[in-house]
Amino acid sequence: MQKLSREHKHQVVQIWKAACQSIMESFGLAPPEIPPEIRIEAMNKPAPGMINDCSLIINSSVPNYEDVLSATISKLCLQQALPADVLCKECIDDLSFEFARRSIRDTKTKKKWESIWSNYSPSRKVSQLVEYNPRAGYIWLQSVAGDRGLNIFIQELAHRGKNHLPLSFEDYMQYFSARVRRFKNSLDATELKLVKTITNAPNLSAKEISDSVGISEEWVSRKLSQLQKQMILRKFLRAPFSHIGIQMFQVLVSRREPDDDPFNLFKECPFLYSYRKVVSGKWNALATLTIPENKDSIRFIERGLKHIVALGFDIDLHQIHSAGSSYNFDYYEQKNGQWNNPWELLAIHLQRIQSDNLAASIPRVDTPSQRTEIELDELDMKVIQCIGRGIGSVSKIRSYLQVGQQRVTESMQKLRENGLIRKSWEVHNIGLNEHAIIYCKYKKIGETIAAWSLRLPRSIVTFSSKNELLLLADLPTGGCYGLASALDGLNDGACMGILSPQTYGSWGFPVPLWDFTYQRWKCPKKRLETWISQLD
Repeated sequence: MQKLSREHKHQVVQIWKAACQSIMESFGLAPPEIPPEIRIEAMNKPAPGMINDCSLIINSSVPNYEDVLSATISKLCLQQALPADVLCKECIDDLSFEFARRSIRDTKTKKKWESIWSNYSPSRKVSQLVEYNPRAGYIWLQSVAGDRGLNIFIQELAHRGKNHLPLSFEDYMQYFSARVRRFKNSLDATELKLVKTITNAPNLSAKEISDSVGISEEWVSRKLSQLQKQMILRKFLRAPFSHIGIQMFQVLVSRREPDDDPFNLFKECPFLYSYRKVVSGKWNALATLTIPENKDSIRFIERGLKHIVALGFDIDLHQIHSAGSSYNFDYYEQKNGQWNNPWELLAIHLQRIQSDNLAASIPRVDTPSQRTEIELDELDMKVIQCIGRGIGSVSKIRSYLQVGQQRVTESMQKLRENGLIRKSWEVHNIGLNEHAIIYCKYKKIGETIAAWSLRLPRSIVTFSSKNELLLLADLPTGGCYGLASALDGLNDGACMGILSPQTYGSWGFPVPLWDFTYQRWKCPKKRLETWISQLD
């Protein structure tokens, strides 16, 4: 243990005063005076520092503690200003760590601080649906919302403290997950045109995008990079499942008893791709299953679903036969970054499509599933697996798989030529924070809704072989009410639900199930038997 010199103590006091001023101006909070004793001590804890009784202690056991001294003092200052009797410890730690991180200007020092944060609060799974990783979460928040994200978080949580409303760790996790999705960014005229262009034609070259948008190729590259950094644009390389013999099923689940949780029925299924709660409507959950074509696998799934029905649940099973998606920015107002969907006119439009049988004259976005007949070796399947994990360049795949560049290049060329690698762009964080599902078993009404959905901001259309429609829509605030009002004119021909924004998914591409000799999928019999046995 050592006390600071007068000079170093003065430096710490000045940092504290600067942090106090920033906290008061940004959040309206009043931190206390700095403790009279300031010392450096080796602590058997990963915390960069702490305040104990009348002492401020800087932890010399933390790597690079001298380099991050200013951040440590800033963290402790905000930590003292937040209501510890109301907010959970994790919430206070995370807010103060991020406040300090945001104050660091030097990139190297910021990386050191982030490392200390990760060591102090390592990623951990807190439930089947939620992983707690505060460093990554708050960096994501800043990418989406900029500095205002943390400002709003602290202001809202501090207000809760003033009203003496306790916030548990579970409450905090729920708040973070839901609140971060409400932040949005505005697109200017050039950005909007760029987004429209690449979402409609994702394979355009930089020159083609430049010609279409009317800006230089250099500006295209800069804008794309900026929009991706802001988490507005996300680029995906995907292998269409149907092309490699993986069938997709949507399972809509409703419970007969209010306390039953459908998630427990699906979490051990090896084919579970994603799971979302339905928070309003006739269903309780939407489970997506991806099943490699194999008769035994299908029989196991049929058995499992029968078990689930016998346990008191109702199921609507939708096997995807054709699928497609669309964006529509006609009702996006770039001046204020708001969506202004004219739901009354859209309702009339929907009724007109139905009454005048106009669906057939409107281009469809869905295309039928189609399996490729090319031979896929082990490297091909591993490349597809890498792409599914977001590893998309030749160099990164080569490094990940530890194989030669020429082999990876040839495999990717083969996969692209046969439609097994497709590029797409998705748009996020522009105000589409409500999510709806529509299910319709009537062919004519389903086709009417699918044609009309081209007027929605974002829709994913799927049809079964029986021409049953399942549609997912992303909508602006109030959009679910507008959508429900528009569908009301169809006289109960379709069912609608509101989806939770949270999605659970742990599916991994099933390379071990691919039989390279016979070019077909095998059945994971033991895993399926285990799943079904747990349903009993």
